[in-house]
Amino acid sequence: MKDLIWLCFLTFVCHVHTTDGDNVLLNSMMSIQELEDFFLTHDVPEGTMLNAATVITDPDKYLEVNLDVIREWPRDLNKCPSYWHLCQLATVISGTQRPDSTQ
Repeated sequence: MKDLIWLCFLTFVCHVHTTDGDNVLLNSMMSIQELEDFFLTHDVPEGTMLNAATVITDPDKYLEVNLDVIREWPRDLNKCPSYWHLCQLATVISGTQRPDSTQ
């Protein structure tokens, strides 16, 4: 059930208040260009935890590989795992949390 709630949460646009006070409008259905622009303006710190099983140790390589995959993805972008990884990373970097997470 939690996964279904998270999926529903991802389909809506949400306002994010970052730690530096900026307002960011995140939509999980970001275009490739929007993802590229987002990661040009938001640093991904080394050691960022994407989820309980994924720690990003080389942010530049992680972004390069995943952006290359989504640029070349021949089918519906919603079915691309790299696309969802980058959308999840954008959410983590923006300081939002999954609705069912605890700190």
